[in-house]
Amino acid sequence: MKIVPTNSAQTLIYVIAPAEIPTATAFSLFPATTSLRSRAGLAVWRNHAATWVLSDTNHVSRELFTSADACVFLIDGNVGMSPVVIDLFREAQDLSMPIQITVQNSIDGRADFDEVIAIVQRVLDEDAVGRYLPIESDEGEGIAGLFDLLTTDLHVLNENAIEIRPSDPEHVNLTIDKRADLIEVLAHYGLSDQQFESLASGNPISIPALESAYSNNDIVKVTPVDQSVARGILTEWQDQLPARWVPTVVLNDDVLDITDCTFPIGVGITNEIVRYWNSDRSVWLEKFTPKGSLSD
Repeated sequence: MKIVPTNSAQTLIYVIAPAEIPTATAFSLFPATTSLRSRAGLAVWRNHAATWVLSDTNHVSRELFTSADACVFLIDGNVGMSPVVIDLFREAQDLSMPIQITVQNSIDGRADFDEVIAIVQRVLDEDAVGRYLPIESDEGEGIAGLFDLLTTDLHVLNENAIEIRPSDPEHVNLTIDKRADLIEVLAHYGLSDQQFESLASGNPISIPALESAYSNNDIVKVTPVDQSVARGILTEWQDQLPARWVPTVVLNDDVLDITDCTFPIGVGITNEIVRYWNSDRSVWLEKFTPKGSLSD
């Protein structure tokens, strides 16, 4: 039996990828601190305090999907959007799940990043936002990094690592309209009435206030992930996710949060997967012996 997760602080993130993309390729795009384990259309790995589970569109587990704390949809610019993604996206919104849409082949695909966002806004959520734009490499082959519309910083690939650098005025000038569109959406989600009135009057707005608004889990975020450029961004997103499924335990007349208990508890999701809390506690099990005394 697989145990997901194995840490009391973990969240469960469910990834839906196109069936045309090999599992290993999809896995390489996302943050990971443990190696990939896969079997029968299901792949599992961990990153810090989160367990990531990946299925392609042909092997979606509805039990896993509805038991997750957040979901990620991987869209390939060369493949397009499956009807499965559309149906699951709508269900995720009905369940108030945090949603992240990730895009592969965001520059070289038949549909580039701008076209993918336009499709997402037309088909899935008109308020979906793209804070990070892909930057084409100087050689014209693939992606060189990401441009942050809010901070105007560049997240640049350098020998498989990401460096954050100030951008050139050219990048800022070319993205003025996209930045204005992003700020307009974020203003409705996270700014106070006073900040919103100030923005509407043409005054500059606080970047930290906009970043705080962007962290709102009701906002659907669209992020390029080619060559793993967004691993750090996705890790930051995962670390801010609230746990949607936190068991409570009834002991006599007390109702306790699972984090207040000293014993492990598992909740079955499928025939093979259990969400498991408190596996790292020193007391694994408390039971009464035939003589009525407690035994660990």
